[in-house]
Amino acid sequence: MYNELEKGTSPLKPLRSRSNTPAVIRGLLVLVTVTMVPATAFAGLKVYEKDDMTLELGLRMQPRWEYDRVLAAGGGTEWQRDFMIRRTRLKANGKINGATFGLEWKIDGTDQIGATPAAAVENAWMQYPMSGIASLRAGLYDAPFSRDLLTSDSKQLAVDRGAVSAVPSAHGLVDNVVGFDVRGAAKAGHFQYVLGFYDNRVIPGRRQDVPMLAGRVDLNFGSTRDIYQDAHFGKDKWYCVGLNASGQS
Repeated sequence: MYNELEKGTSPLKPLRSRSNTPAVIRGLLVLVTVTMVPATAFAGLKVYEKDDMTLELGLRMQPRWEYDRVLAAGGGTEWQRDFMIRRTRLKANGKINGATFGLEWKIDGTDQIGATPAAAVENAWMQYPMSGIASLRAGLYDAPFSRDLLTSDSKQLAVDRGAVSAVPSAHGLVDNVVGFDVRGAAKAGHFQYVLGFYDNRVIPGRRQDVPMLAGRVDLNFGSTRDIYQDAHFGKDKWYCVGLNASGQS
């Protein structure tokens, strides 16, 4: 599931272990995942609720031990182990005066060999209801283009990402974007849509004549719970047909 292993060395952090462990143990890769929030991606501990205002806070942390084969300095390969805090997420979400909001702050790769961890904003958005089937969302969040890349381990632990997702992502067509969209649902959630305009975070701004247009339509024939926010364990079943579109000039 985890295919983003960091390899290499750092002058401040040399290789830690190169023992001749028996072959049956050498191939062992233990991934320890500690999730300190409920199954839903943006749910957390409710710390405030009054009238039309709510606030929930959450923390997710993933300690990890990796034991992998890497290139040796003198040629060939050798075994390398690495203890790290692979991911740390501080989250907040809530509602104020009818509008909902979400905020996620991240630090990846703490004490990981070859990594330079830095704090960054992963999500920061507000959503305003306009009618019963339409809302306006603005800020930084996942683009509505590909459900494949949106299956991150914070949302669907039982689903792996396909390698093909890296192709459009390299051109800025998926993953987090900054912009605004109109989204909504009908028929008790069996029909969902989103259409918006965004900045492409890969293409330099001076080369973007118009914003990137992206949208998606979903037809859900099974459970209408948010598929992005469930680990796919339990009795619920999803049967969904989706159509994606994205364009940039």
